[in-house]
Amino acid sequence: NGSMHFDKEGRLINADGYRVQGFRTDEDGKVTSKLGDISVDRTVIDAKRTHKVDLFMNLDLRADQALQFNAENPEMTSHYATGVTVYDSAGTAHVVTLFFNKVDNGKWVWRAMAKGEDVVDGKKDTLVEQANGTLTFDTDGKLMEQTVDKSEFNFSKGALPNQNITFHFGDDKSKGGTGIQVTQYGTGSEIYKALQDGYTAGTLAGLSFSDDGMLTAIYTNGQNINLAQAAIGKFENPEGLFKVGQNRYRESRLSGQPTLGAPQTGGRGSISSKTIESSTTDIANEFINLITAQRNFQANSRVISVADDMMHEVLNIKRQ
Repeated sequence: NGSMHFDKEGRLINADGYRVQGFRTDEDGKVTSKLGDISVDRTVIDAKRTHKVDLFMNLDLRADQALQFNAENPEMTSHYATGVTVYDSAGTAHVVTLFFNKVDNGKWVWRAMAKGEDVVDGKKDTLVEQANGTLTFDTDGKLMEQTVDKSEFNFSKGALPNQNITFHFGDDKSKGGTGIQVTQYGTGSEIYKALQDGYTAGTLAGLSFSDDGMLTAIYTNGQNINLAQAAIGKFENPEGLFKVGQNRYRESRLSGQPTLGAPQTGGRGSISSKTIESSTTDIANEFINLITAQRNFQANSRVISVADDMMHEVLNIKRQ
């Protein structure tokens, strides 16, 4: 059958104990051309510090640029504020608050501030600026240019110093982009979503197989990492394969040599996970055969019974 499971060494094997081969992935989960045993060798993944934050939002065109920012009271002296979660090198999560102030027509200044107790030499119940920059919009409300004037986070409690986090507001028009990831329209300031690339450490929570044969590890920190992709051999003449027992075959002169590739490529089919192999038996036809055999058995039983009665009659006549 086509069932597979993992042995105690974490290797994927079939029902007969043979190791399943596949294309391994690199540290980033990208499939390589290296062929080997499919195995689970990443039961734990280390924490990753945040390098980049992508923001999708709108800033209100109608904001009064006369408002002056005060670092001692940022909540009351900014036009808009939003929080994003980032991770330091130890995998500790920190909420960083972004404050936005309109300083001129089409120009905004943003500041990223962390809690004082989260950074080196910071004071409790205060916010400390760790990064800042500017956003410039055209008359259509699209982002024309963005700058980062400073980005240096010094989180405390053992984290590596001088963590640079890039706050990305989309591809601005000055670099050939559309400038619509962050806009300045005449509607209320609002953040739609914020994406960042850091995470805490995680342990293996589950595994999944996709139709294209990709084995993916699922971790407790929400990360999914591709471990390997199953390899399928394609023969020019599958009918020429030599059967060696059970559902195992090997190449022969008639079948030709296999060409290895990924599922769903070159006519190689797909992988069906968490499914039961369909039976090749025609249930309806076999049921008819069963009824026929039953009828034949009943008819034969009657013949034997009649013959037995006749034998008794003959014996009785002889005795008389």
